[in-house]
Amino acid sequence: MNASGPARMLVCYVGHHHGRLLHCSSCLTLSNDCIFQDLIFYIPFGGKESIMNFRQNLMEAMGQNVHFVIDSWMEGDNLTASVIWHLEWKGKEIPHTTGCNFFECQQIDGKLIIRSGGVASETQRLGAETTESNHCCF
Repeated sequence: MNASGPARMLVCYVGHHHGRLLHCSSCLTLSNDCIFQDLIFYIPFGGKESIMNFRQNLMEAMGQNVHFVIDSWMEGDNLTASVIWHLEWKGKEIPHTTGCNFFECQQIDGKLIIRSGGVASETQRLGAETTESNHCCF
């Protein structure tokens, strides 16, 4: 994958979950006050340490057989990037696991730093639909 700039950082973030796409932790730099919003959680993760702990816990929970596979990525204006991915189990796509990550970066002393990011996934949408369909209105 020939991503550069913010797109490369985002590919590193997603790809780093399984360590096979890219080995580029050195290119992944979060600001100390970075904010990451995973829409499964009501409150965003705040701060570099909190986000890195979340990523580590996610990697451990996924185990060795579940992997993020990047379908496409795009770099936008003002140091932004997004990536669309899905999950695979032992090389087979897991249904309803498509998601999208996005980042906003900033340039500090010539170095690209992630200042905020987020993720939305198909499983979050399915959970909301299930809740709505089970809700009874009188």
